[in-house]
Amino acid sequence: MKMSFTIDVEDIRTSSDQQYRVRLNVDRVLTWLHDRGVIGTAFIVGTLAESDPSLVRAIVDAGHEVGLHSWTHTAIEKHSPLDFGRDIKKGRELLQDISGQPVNGFRAPFMSLTARTPHAPEQIAGAGFMYSSSVLPAASPLFGLPGAPTTPFLWECGLLELPCPVTRIGPLTIPFLGGTYIRLLPRVITMRALRRQDQESVMWTYCHPWDFDLEERFRQYPETGFVTSILCFRGRRRMFPQLGAIINDLECSSLSEIASGLLAPNAAPLSMFSIAGRDAA
Repeated sequence: MKMSFTIDVEDIRTSSDQQYRVRLNVDRVLTWLHDRGVIGTAFIVGTLAESDPSLVRAIVDAGHEVGLHSWTHTAIEKHSPLDFGRDIKKGRELLQDISGQPVNGFRAPFMSLTARTPHAPEQIAGAGFMYSSSVLPAASPLFGLPGAPTTPFLWECGLLELPCPVTRIGPLTIPFLGGTYIRLLPRVITMRALRRQDQESVMWTYCHPWDFDLEERFRQYPETGFVTSILCFRGRRRMFPQLGAIINDLECSSLSEIASGLLAPNAAPLSMFSIAGRDAA
């Protein structure tokens, strides 16, 4: 099974009076990954990279891929198509300048590539990205694209999409490898969901620096309700042990390495998908 560790690096403070804790928690994660010989992908918000370029360099120096988590940590639909295309191009160029490496991957904040943003795939490809991991292929209270494939596919513009891994629990389809789910789901459920995945799927965990922050005092996070914010704080002591169980004995690669294999000339053909759900394969 193809597996990747990914982290969405964002600064979600609502005031400069709040302590900057992103670097502290990213360093914790980098140490943990180093001790296990795991290489992964960090999707970084452009404004954060601009304000703290040393954070980007620390991730690259540790051997990891960097991708763009949009220019600001806001949903795609909150930007005009013109602004979105301009900003992700600017963010990619900035990350390449700081990191000294190609930036191949894009991830939308909140997995917000949906039917309401049909312009996004072509603009992501036009900005120079090789792949996206921006789609939640299920219904969601926030942003989802029900009917999208759960295995890697090509948008009509040729952009490779690596959809968020999901599993069914009763009537619900959930992104079980997201930080909150990793922390709160019983390990037996998570491991069973992994075993049930299609072998054509690409599994990637996604978490955030705050998932590992044991000292942060409770506060309501921006763009989340009070109950959701409570869930963001629950079970943080379980985060590293749960992650260790998930990636144990699995060879982890960066998403760029996985994407390159899927796009290789001798790779199996991928299905194509339009935002309207029309399968053109």
